Amino acid sequence: MRIFIKRWHIYITLCVFFLTVYVLISISLFSIGYKLKELEDKYKELTLINKNKQSEFLKLLSPSKMKEMMSKYNMELKKPEEWRYVEVFKEKEGFISGIGENKAEASTR
Repeated sequence: MRIFIKRWHIYITLCVFFLTVYVLISISLFSIGYKLKELEDKYKELTLINKNKQSEFLKLLSPSKMKEMMSKYNMELKKPEEWRYVEVFKEKEGFISGIGENKAEASTR
C-alpha cells in the first residue's frame, strides 16, 4: 500500500509540473500573438503612409505641376542644341554597349 501511495505522489507531482509548463507556454504564445498583432498594425500604417507619399511624389512629377513650379520659381525649360544619348545593349552575360564590353558610349545626334 505504501508503494501505491508513493506512486500517486509522483503522478500528482508530474501532472502539476506538466500543467505548469503548459500554462507558461500558453501565456507566452498569447504574448507573441499580441506582439505580432501590434507589428501587423504598424506595418499596415507604414504601408499606407508609403502609398500616400508615393502618390504625392507622382503628383509633383506631373507635367502640369512641374510647369507650375517652374513659373513659381522663375525657371524656364530650354531645349539643348545637341541631344545626347546612350545606347545600351543587353546580352546574355551582361550589358554591352557601343564598341567595348561593359562600356556605355555617348554620342550626339
